[in-house]
This record gives sequence, structure tokens and C-alpha cells, in this order.
Amino acid sequence: MAKTRLGIMVGEASGALGATVFSHNRYGTYVRLRAVPVQPNSEYQLNAKDTLTKYSQAWSALTDVQRKSWSTWAATNPIIDNLGDKRILTGHVAFIMLNARLRQDEDPQISIPPITAPPTALTSMTPTYTAATDLLSIAFAPSPLGENNALYIWVAVVESTSRKYVKNLYKRLGVTSKNTTTPYEADSVPLRFGDVQVGQIVHVKIAVLDRVSGLISQPRAASVAAT
Repeated sequence: MAKTRLGIMVGEASGALGATVFSHNRYGTYVRLRAVPVQPNSEYQLNAKDTLTKYSQAWSALTDVQRKSWSTWAATNPIIDNLGDKRILTGHVAFIMLNARLRQDEDPQISIPPITAPPTALTSMTPTYTAATDLLSIAFAPSPLGENNALYIWVAVVESTSRKYVKNLYKRLGVTSKNTTTPYEADSVPLRFGDVQVGQIVHVKIAVLDRVSGLISQPRAASVAAT
């Protein structure tokens, strides 16, 4: 699914044109291909489905006051979408978003929204990838991260430097332990992408996650050729 902006001649589009489907929601117009849904079967897909189910049920168990607090928080903390536009989430979606981040390492659920600011972003980040050992090493600053802070890591793997746009290719690699120190090393990239070959380009995007509030910093991105 891709977000889009329509031109001045078209105010709104809805419906199907061949295999292309136009639709819209509270966050804007989007385009997707018509497809028969596939049941999730990978570990990551099943975990994502389980997380959505878990926190949708948890939302239903909140009090009216708690749900109102989340709606208020969402209205004053818009997100930035892939087109650079500000979008206001529902309280329900905001609750799931923050708690889903915390669930990555089984941190406690939060039932009321945070009042703290997001953590400070990394000031530097340099990845290296060694194909022979399947090891991703990330040097970063500041280090250590802080008592409640962890690295929230996404990775994308492409064939060459000519592929510049990779936002739609990133997959979550995982969350580190609290107060991580540099360098951080991970051997789990092949579990998401298969074997990485020498010369392939590994894109790494990292935000700092507060594992108490679920808030994240602005991400920092870099890329490296596997050696």
C-alpha cells in the first residue's frame, strides 16, 4: 500500500481501476494493489498479528477516563507520515503503537499515556557488515544510552548503491537491552533477509527507544556494503 497526494484536478479518488484500488482514511489517500489476503505464517507476521490482538483487547479493558487520556495525547502528538505530512492518530492506535514497541522485549504495558519527552536521538551511527560471519556491528554515540533507553533497529538489504529509496523495504530487526554500549553487534539479519552476500548494501535505521514510555527519538540512518 502506498500513500499519495492527488493533483488539483482530482480532489478525491475511490474504487478500483484494473488491479489498482484507490481509497482513503483519516490519514489521507492511498493506493494499493487488489490482492487476495494471505494468512500470515512467518514468526514475525504471527507476532505482529498477536500484538494487534493483545492490545486491542487491552484497549477495551481501559476505563473511559484512560481512553480519553489517550485520545487527548494523540491529538497533541501527531506523527509524521511517509510523505512528510502530520497525521493525528486515534487514541486506540496511539495506545497500540507505544505498547507494541514495549512488547518487543516484554516491557510492562502502559495504560496511561506518557508525559515525558521522547529520548534524544543518536549523534552518530556507523554500521559495518561482515558477510562471512553474518555479523552486523553498529558503532554509535552517545554511549551508554541511558538507564531506560535501548536501540530500536530496522534493516533493509538491497543489491547495489543505485537503489536509493528503501523506506518500504525496512524490516524491524529488534530492540536491544537497556543502557546498551557501543558497539552493538547482531547476527540476526539473515533471519529476516536470508544470507547477505559480499557487495550487497545493508541499510540501517536506528531510533532510541524509551523502554518505560514507548516513545522513540528521531531515527538516524546509514548504509554499508557487506564485506
